[in-house]
Amino acid sequence: MSRIIFILSIFFITTSAQSHTIIGEPKDPDPCLNLAIPYDLCLQTIGKEWLERQRKNAPPTLESRIKQLEKQLKELQKRLDNKTS
Repeated sequence: MSRIIFILSIFFITTSAQSHTIIGEPKDPDPCLNLAIPYDLCLQTIGKEWLERQRKNAPPTLESRIKQLEKQLKELQKRLDNKTS
């Protein structure tokens, strides 16, 4: 009987510890999310490197994408003009 209680207690401990794990946790979590200091102050100090990584890895904005496409269009027009002349 004591073995059964022991096995059940071990099972309970391991399952309760696993229940607190977060599934799908981001690979680069926000270090300022759960601190008791103002968020903008944290981003200026502790989270400065994290914020720079987020900006670096962010997808391009619509304006920057439009500028990039306009530049490519001008280059293509120049190539087309050179081939026709």
